[in-house]
Amino acid sequence: MEIRVGDCLEASDTGDRYEEVPCEREVLPDVKVIGEPDLDNHCPRKGDTQLTEKSILDVSGLGGGPVYCARAFA
Repeated sequence: MEIRVGDCLEASDTGDRYEEVPCEREVLPDVKVIGEPDLDNHCPRKGDTQLTEKSILDVSGLGGGPVYCARAFA
């Protein structure tokens, strides 16, 4: 499994790790991956969450440790 822009993620019980979940379900996921940080390593909005290889569960295709920006569902 590989995390990509547009994927939806659910936080673990401790709230510091995420796993991929379907975007279409009864309960909204916690966040949606919206892109990568800019050259200064900032996400587009102040409230966006930066996700790294260590903060994503059950992902095997992330070699090199990419960073993604994720946004909470309102």
